[in-house]
Amino acid sequence: MLLFSGTSNQPLAEKIAEELKISLASSEIVRFADGEVRVRLLDDVKDEHMVVVQSLSQPGDSNLMELCQFAEIGKRKKAKKITAVIPYLAYARQHRAHREGETIAVKLVANFLKTAGFNEVMLLDLHEEEALNYFKIPTLHLSAVETFSKYIDEHRDDFGGDDLIIVAPDRGRQKAAENLASALEVNSATVEKTRPLDQTDTVKECQLIGDVKNKEVIIYDDMISTGSTMLMAASCCLSQGAFRANLMATHGVFSHLEKNFWQNSAVEKIFVTDSVLVAENKRFEKLEIISIAPLIARNLLNFV
Repeated sequence: MLLFSGTSNQPLAEKIAEELKISLASSEIVRFADGEVRVRLLDDVKDEHMVVVQSLSQPGDSNLMELCQFAEIGKRKKAKKITAVIPYLAYARQHRAHREGETIAVKLVANFLKTAGFNEVMLLDLHEEEALNYFKIPTLHLSAVETFSKYIDEHRDDFGGDDLIIVAPDRGRQKAAENLASALEVNSATVEKTRPLDQTDTVKECQLIGDVKNKEVIIYDDMISTGSTMLMAASCCLSQGAFRANLMATHGVFSHLEKNFWQNSAVEKIFVTDSVLVAENKRFEKLEIISIAPLIARNLLNFV
Protein backbone atom coordinates (compact mmCIF):
# COMPACT_ATOMS: atom_id res chain seq x y z
CA MET A 1 0.00 0.00 0.00
CA LEU A 2 1.22 3.49 -0.91
CA LEU A 3 -0.48 6.15 1.23
CA PHE A 4 -0.55 9.66 -0.25
CA SER A 5 -1.75 12.84 1.42
CA GLY A 6 -3.46 15.78 -0.19
CA THR A 7 -2.93 19.24 1.23
CA SER A 8 -6.24 19.62 3.07
CA ASN A 9 -5.39 17.50 6.12
CA GLN A 10 -1.85 16.16 6.11
CA PRO A 11 -1.68 15.81 9.94
CA LEU A 12 -4.50 13.24 9.75
CA ALA A 13 -2.77 11.38 6.90
CA GLU A 14 0.42 11.26 8.97
CA LYS A 15 -1.48 9.77 11.92
CA ILE A 16 -3.06 7.14 9.64
CA ALA A 17 0.39 6.26 8.28
CA GLU A 18 1.67 5.95 11.85
CA GLU A 19 -1.20 3.61 12.72
CA LEU A 20 -0.37 1.50 9.66
CA LYS A 21 3.35 1.61 10.51
CA ILE A 22 4.27 2.97 7.08
CA SER A 23 5.61 6.27 5.74
CA LEU A 24 3.63 8.64 3.55
CA ALA A 25 4.38 8.27 -0.15
CA SER A 26 5.92 11.28 -1.88
CA SER A 27 4.13 13.75 -4.12
CA GLU A 28 4.49 17.32 -5.29
CA ILE A 29 1.47 19.60 -5.14
CA VAL A 30 1.68 23.10 -6.57
CA ARG A 31 -0.94 25.85 -6.56
CA PHE A 32 -0.48 28.57 -9.12
CA ALA A 33 -1.22 32.27 -8.66
CA ASP A 34 -4.63 31.88 -10.30
CA GLY A 35 -5.61 29.07 -7.91
CA GLU A 36 -5.11 26.13 -10.28
CA VAL A 37 -3.55 23.02 -8.74
CA ARG A 38 -1.06 20.54 -10.20
CA VAL A 39 -0.24 17.13 -8.70
CA ARG A 40 2.87 15.07 -9.42
CA LEU A 41 3.61 11.62 -7.99
CA LEU A 42 7.22 11.11 -6.93
CA ASP A 43 6.88 7.40 -6.11
CA ASP A 44 6.26 4.63 -8.65
CA VAL A 45 2.68 3.36 -8.22
CA LYS A 46 2.68 0.68 -10.93
CA ASP A 47 0.93 -2.47 -9.64
CA GLU A 48 0.57 -0.85 -6.21
CA HIS A 49 -2.53 -0.20 -4.10
CA MET A 50 -2.62 3.59 -4.04
CA VAL A 51 -4.53 5.33 -1.21
CA VAL A 52 -5.13 9.08 -1.12
CA VAL A 53 -6.29 10.89 2.03
CA GLN A 54 -8.03 14.18 1.30
CA SER A 55 -10.81 15.94 3.19
CA LEU A 56 -12.96 18.10 0.94
CA SER A 57 -13.05 20.94 3.43
CA GLN A 58 -12.68 24.59 2.47
CA PRO A 59 -11.83 25.23 -0.32
CA GLY A 60 -13.87 22.17 -1.25
CA ASP A 61 -13.85 22.70 -5.01
CA SER A 62 -10.07 23.07 -5.21
CA ASN A 63 -9.46 20.14 -2.85
CA LEU A 64 -11.75 17.96 -4.98
CA MET A 65 -9.77 18.85 -8.11
CA GLU A 66 -6.52 18.06 -6.30
CA LEU A 67 -7.88 14.69 -5.18
CA CYS A 68 -9.08 13.76 -8.67
CA GLN A 69 -5.67 14.55 -10.14
CA PHE A 70 -4.12 11.90 -7.88
CA ALA A 71 -6.44 9.30 -9.41
CA GLU A 72 -5.88 10.48 -12.98
CA ILE A 73 -2.11 10.14 -12.76
CA GLY A 74 -2.38 6.93 -10.75
CA LYS A 75 -4.54 5.37 -13.44
CA ARG A 76 -2.11 6.43 -16.18
CA LYS A 77 0.80 5.04 -14.16
CA LYS A 78 -1.06 1.71 -13.89
CA ALA A 79 -1.72 1.53 -10.15
CA LYS A 80 -3.33 -1.78 -9.24
CA LYS A 81 -6.11 -0.10 -7.25
CA ILE A 82 -6.80 3.50 -6.24
CA THR A 83 -8.69 4.28 -3.03
CA ALA A 84 -9.97 7.69 -1.96
CA VAL A 85 -10.19 8.27 1.80
CA ILE A 86 -12.43 11.30 2.20
CA PRO A 87 -13.01 11.98 5.91
CA TYR A 88 -15.17 15.01 5.10
CA LEU A 89 -17.18 15.07 1.87
CA ALA A 90 -18.11 18.48 0.46
CA TYR A 91 -21.63 18.88 -0.95
CA ALA A 92 -22.96 15.93 1.07
CA ARG A 93 -25.83 18.14 2.29
CA GLN A 94 -26.95 18.68 -1.31
CA HIS A 95 -28.19 15.09 -1.69
CA ARG A 96 -31.63 15.96 -3.05
CA ALA A 97 -33.44 18.77 -4.81
CA HIS A 98 -35.66 20.36 -2.15
CA ARG A 99 -37.12 22.89 -4.59
CA GLU A 100 -37.78 22.95 -8.31
CA GLY A 101 -34.66 23.86 -10.27
CA GLU A 102 -32.09 22.85 -7.61
CA THR A 103 -29.13 20.66 -8.44
CA ILE A 104 -28.01 17.45 -6.67
CA ALA A 105 -24.40 18.45 -6.16
CA VAL A 106 -23.22 15.32 -4.33
CA LYS A 107 -24.14 13.28 -7.42
CA LEU A 108 -21.67 15.37 -9.42
CA VAL A 109 -18.95 14.78 -6.80
CA ALA A 110 -19.54 11.02 -6.92
CA ASN A 111 -19.32 11.06 -10.72
CA PHE A 112 -16.11 13.13 -10.63
CA LEU A 113 -14.42 10.55 -8.38
CA LYS A 114 -15.40 7.62 -10.61
CA THR A 115 -14.40 9.40 -13.81
CA ALA A 116 -11.06 10.46 -12.33
CA GLY A 117 -10.16 6.80 -11.82
CA PHE A 118 -10.87 5.90 -8.21
CA ASN A 119 -11.81 2.24 -7.72
CA GLU A 120 -13.27 2.65 -4.25
CA VAL A 121 -14.08 5.35 -1.70
CA MET A 122 -14.04 5.52 2.09
CA LEU A 123 -16.33 8.15 3.65
CA LEU A 124 -17.14 9.22 7.19
CA ASP A 125 -20.51 10.27 8.62
CA LEU A 126 -22.32 11.71 5.63
CA HIS A 127 -25.09 14.15 6.43
CA GLU A 128 -27.56 11.74 4.82
CA GLU A 129 -26.90 8.11 3.84
CA GLU A 130 -29.11 8.77 0.81
CA ALA A 131 -26.04 10.39 -0.79
CA LEU A 132 -24.42 6.94 -1.01
CA ASN A 133 -26.87 6.01 -3.76
CA TYR A 134 -24.96 8.23 -6.18
CA PHE A 135 -21.66 6.38 -5.79
CA LYS A 136 -21.21 3.78 -8.52
CA ILE A 137 -17.95 2.37 -7.17
CA PRO A 138 -17.51 0.35 -3.93
CA THR A 139 -18.01 2.72 -1.00
CA LEU A 140 -17.41 2.18 2.70
CA HIS A 141 -19.30 4.55 4.97
CA LEU A 142 -17.74 4.76 8.42
CA SER A 143 -19.32 6.07 11.61
CA ALA A 144 -17.55 7.94 14.40
CA VAL A 145 -19.90 6.41 17.00
CA GLU A 146 -17.27 3.85 18.01
CA THR A 147 -14.58 6.54 18.36
CA PHE A 148 -16.80 8.84 20.41
CA SER A 149 -18.26 6.10 22.61
CA LYS A 150 -14.75 4.86 23.47
CA TYR A 151 -13.66 8.40 24.36
CA ILE A 152 -16.75 9.04 26.51
CA ASP A 153 -16.35 5.72 28.34
CA GLU A 154 -12.73 6.57 29.11
CA HIS A 155 -13.87 9.92 30.57
CA ARG A 156 -17.27 8.86 31.90
CA ASP A 157 -17.05 10.83 35.13
CA ASP A 158 -16.48 14.03 33.14
CA PHE A 159 -19.81 13.43 31.40
CA GLY A 160 -21.97 12.99 34.44
CA GLY A 161 -21.64 9.21 34.78
CA ASP A 162 -25.11 7.63 34.73
CA ASP A 163 -26.74 11.06 34.37
CA LEU A 164 -25.59 11.39 30.76
CA ILE A 165 -28.11 11.73 27.94
CA ILE A 166 -27.47 11.97 24.17
CA VAL A 167 -29.60 14.50 22.31
CA ALA A 168 -30.18 14.70 18.57
CA PRO A 169 -30.42 18.34 17.41
CA ASP A 170 -33.09 17.41 14.85
CA ARG A 171 -35.10 14.45 13.54
CA GLY A 172 -32.52 13.75 10.84
CA ARG A 173 -29.87 12.88 13.45
CA GLN A 174 -32.16 10.90 15.75
CA LYS A 175 -30.89 7.49 14.59
CA ALA A 176 -27.24 8.50 15.04
CA ALA A 177 -27.95 9.83 18.54
CA GLU A 178 -29.78 6.63 19.42
CA ASN A 179 -26.82 4.57 18.17
CA LEU A 180 -24.39 6.51 20.36
CA ALA A 181 -26.76 6.31 23.34
CA SER A 182 -27.11 2.55 22.82
CA ALA A 183 -23.33 2.09 22.72
CA LEU A 184 -23.08 3.99 26.01
CA GLU A 185 -26.20 2.36 27.52
CA VAL A 186 -27.87 5.70 28.26
CA ASN A 187 -31.09 7.38 27.15
CA SER A 188 -31.53 9.71 24.19
CA ALA A 189 -33.79 12.65 23.33
CA THR A 190 -34.53 14.67 20.21
CA VAL A 191 -35.00 18.34 19.41
CA GLU A 192 -37.47 19.17 16.66
CA LYS A 193 -36.58 22.24 14.64
CA THR A 194 -38.02 24.25 11.78
CA ARG A 195 -35.75 25.91 9.25
CA PRO A 196 -36.74 28.09 6.25
CA LEU A 197 -35.65 26.39 3.00
CA ASP A 198 -34.28 29.66 1.63
CA GLN A 199 -32.15 30.31 4.78
CA THR A 200 -30.02 27.19 5.20
CA ASP A 201 -28.07 28.45 8.22
CA THR A 202 -31.09 29.76 10.15
CA VAL A 203 -33.13 27.78 12.68
CA LYS A 204 -36.56 29.25 13.34
CA GLU A 205 -37.62 27.40 16.48
CA CYS A 206 -37.23 24.09 18.32
CA GLN A 207 -39.01 21.79 20.77
CA LEU A 208 -37.49 19.09 22.99
CA ILE A 209 -38.86 15.54 22.95
CA GLY A 210 -37.51 13.80 26.04
CA ASP A 211 -36.50 14.56 29.64
CA VAL A 212 -33.11 16.21 30.23
CA LYS A 213 -33.75 17.66 33.68
CA ASN A 214 -30.62 17.40 35.90
CA LYS A 215 -28.83 15.56 33.08
CA GLU A 216 -25.42 16.06 31.49
CA VAL A 217 -26.29 16.54 27.82
CA ILE A 218 -24.29 15.76 24.70
CA ILE A 219 -25.81 17.27 21.56
CA TYR A 220 -24.65 14.87 18.82
CA ASP A 221 -24.50 15.77 15.13
CA ASP A 222 -22.55 14.97 11.98
CA MET A 223 -21.01 18.45 11.73
CA ILE A 224 -20.69 21.85 13.35
CA SER A 225 -20.77 24.59 10.73
CA THR A 226 -22.28 27.91 11.81
CA GLY A 227 -23.55 26.26 15.00
CA SER A 228 -27.11 27.57 14.74
CA THR A 229 -28.73 24.14 15.02
CA MET A 230 -26.59 22.73 17.82
CA LEU A 231 -26.46 25.87 19.92
CA MET A 232 -30.23 26.27 19.76
CA ALA A 233 -30.59 22.61 20.77
CA ALA A 234 -28.22 23.21 23.70
CA SER A 235 -30.19 26.29 24.73
CA CYS A 236 -33.40 24.28 24.53
CA CYS A 237 -31.95 21.56 26.80
CA LEU A 238 -30.57 24.06 29.33
CA SER A 239 -33.94 25.80 29.49
CA GLN A 240 -35.51 22.42 30.31
CA GLY A 241 -33.26 21.87 33.32
CA ALA A 242 -30.19 20.16 31.88
CA PHE A 243 -27.19 20.43 34.22
CA ARG A 244 -24.69 21.09 31.44
CA ALA A 245 -24.65 20.84 27.66
CA ASN A 246 -21.78 19.71 25.42
CA LEU A 247 -21.57 19.64 21.64
CA MET A 248 -20.15 16.60 19.84
CA ALA A 249 -19.83 16.28 16.07
CA THR A 250 -17.72 14.34 13.61
CA HIS A 251 -16.80 17.28 11.40
CA GLY A 252 -15.63 20.58 12.89
CA VAL A 253 -16.23 22.91 9.97
CA PHE A 254 -16.68 26.08 12.07
CA SER A 255 -17.56 28.26 9.10
CA HIS A 256 -18.05 32.03 9.26
CA LEU A 257 -17.77 32.50 13.02
CA GLU A 258 -14.75 33.48 15.13
CA LYS A 259 -13.40 31.31 17.94
CA ASN A 260 -14.57 33.78 20.64
CA PHE A 261 -18.13 33.05 19.52
CA TRP A 262 -17.65 29.38 20.49
CA GLN A 263 -15.56 30.07 23.58
CA ASN A 264 -18.19 32.45 24.97
CA SER A 265 -21.14 30.16 24.20
CA ALA A 266 -23.24 28.54 26.93
CA VAL A 267 -21.98 25.01 26.23
CA GLU A 268 -19.42 23.32 28.49
CA LYS A 269 -17.20 21.77 25.81
CA ILE A 270 -17.17 21.10 22.09
CA PHE A 271 -15.83 17.78 20.76
CA VAL A 272 -14.98 17.07 17.12
CA THR A 273 -12.78 14.60 15.26
CA ASP A 274 -9.81 15.55 13.10
CA SER A 275 -11.71 14.74 9.89
CA VAL A 276 -11.37 18.45 9.12
CA LEU A 277 -8.16 20.26 9.98
CA VAL A 278 -9.07 23.01 12.43
CA ALA A 279 -6.57 25.83 11.92
CA GLU A 280 -4.69 27.05 14.97
CA ASN A 281 -6.34 30.48 14.71
CA LYS A 282 -9.77 28.81 14.97
CA ARG A 283 -9.01 26.69 18.02
CA PHE A 284 -10.28 27.68 21.45
CA GLU A 285 -10.11 26.45 25.03
CA LYS A 286 -13.45 24.63 24.99
CA LEU A 287 -12.50 22.62 21.90
CA GLU A 288 -11.39 18.98 22.15
CA ILE A 289 -10.22 17.15 18.99
CA ILE A 290 -10.40 13.34 18.92
CA SER A 291 -8.53 11.50 16.17
CA ILE A 292 -10.30 9.12 13.81
CA ALA A 293 -6.97 7.88 12.42
CA PRO A 294 -7.22 4.49 14.22
CA LEU A 295 -10.72 3.94 12.79
CA ILE A 296 -9.61 4.75 9.23
CA ALA A 297 -6.37 2.74 9.44
CA ARG A 298 -8.15 -0.35 10.75
CA ASN A 299 -10.75 -0.23 8.01
CA LEU A 300 -8.16 0.40 5.31
CA LEU A 301 -6.58 -2.94 6.16
CA ASN A 302 -9.94 -4.67 5.67
CA PHE A 303 -11.28 -2.60 2.77
CA VAL A 304 -10.82 -4.65 -0.39
